[in-house]
Amino acid sequence: MQKESKDQKVTDSIPRVAVLQILQVLHHIADSGGKSTFEKVRLFLLQRSQRATPSSRFAMYTIARDVLIDLQKLQLVQTGILPRTQSQMESLAEAPCELTEAGHSLAEVYKERPGHAFDQLLVTWINNHPYFHAFIVRLHQQPLCVPDITSVKQLGSEVRSEENLNTLSHRIVDHCLKRLSNMPFPRTKEEPFTHAVGERVQELGRMTLSGLDAKKWVDTIQDKVVIPSLLTAEELPFTDAVTFQHVLKAAKDFFAASWTASHPELSLRVIFSTCDFQPPAIDSQASITEVIHHGKSFAAPLFVAALRSAYSRVAKPVGSYADAYAVRAIVCIDLQIQPRVFAACLGDLMSTDPTPELTIYTELPFDSPPPGEDYIEIDRNRIGLLKLASS
Repeated sequence: MQKESKDQKVTDSIPRVAVLQILQVLHHIADSGGKSTFEKVRLFLLQRSQRATPSSRFAMYTIARDVLIDLQKLQLVQTGILPRTQSQMESLAEAPCELTEAGHSLAEVYKERPGHAFDQLLVTWINNHPYFHAFIVRLHQQPLCVPDITSVKQLGSEVRSEENLNTLSHRIVDHCLKRLSNMPFPRTKEEPFTHAVGERVQELGRMTLSGLDAKKWVDTIQDKVVIPSLLTAEELPFTDAVTFQHVLKAAKDFFAASWTASHPELSLRVIFSTCDFQPPAIDSQASITEVIHHGKSFAAPLFVAALRSAYSRVAKPVGSYADAYAVRAIVCIDLQIQPRVFAACLGDLMSTDPTPELTIYTELPFDSPPPGEDYIEIDRNRIGLLKLASS
């Protein structure tokens, strides 16, 4: 990947599609003899989608376009001119797309070993998407903590007035820095964060905020102030909330990262890496060649100790049932593993005969998992509470 100097502005475009859709389209073109058209790709994606609304001749066209644009950027497919707008759909519907040699190779791997195909695409993706590369490098330095604002009550309802913009800025900064105080958020990042919040709140002041309901007002503060200010302080090359969400989603699709807001000692969202790379991703100038996931074989030798430690921090008092989501959050962050790896390791422990050293008791969940997080499921049974007993 060509590297930019510090004086050059890095730009990138992250496709707003699922990684699985990219591999499925690659496989579809391979099954079509290595050649297809934009319209055939659109219809293929539409057929595989779970759309509840009636389809139209424009349905999925932006997804098909973004998939093919990225496959071309990754040098896996060669395409003709693709429709950028609905008005171009009819004239460019038959735009050709053909697999390159690398595309044929990856499609064959996906057919035989899908997991390996994800990893190969991840390596290519990192080396060709500067924004994603920068995000992965940042996660490998330490977890990224996001002090989300989710309610007007967190700032005070009186700051919704456009006459209180300075007060709003101070409230946002105080609220976010307080949440970040228990995390390794250096003081050198506090000043750029504070400055960015002030600038963005003033920009919002030129918009019409008074007409927004409470939810839209909070969403605007979160997406237009908090996320951009945090990304600025973290010196990432992108600062908009939409790109951030797509970069994070791609990282989760690749099982390269995960996040949780369930940590009992941290009132924020923690995003953490769940794999290693060769050469190490902390070297921002290196091109990645290999992915090393933190799977069950990685976690198993460390799991019992991590589970005991997490349980002792959550159970009040120790010996009582503890919130399983909180326990999972601590273990996943400490071991840098995916939630599904946590479930697999916990399931292995529960499937063995109880020993005097460790017995695990569970209860069904009384509440849904936190927004954006999944249930803990073992053998199709959901777990909401757990208790460890030992001699």
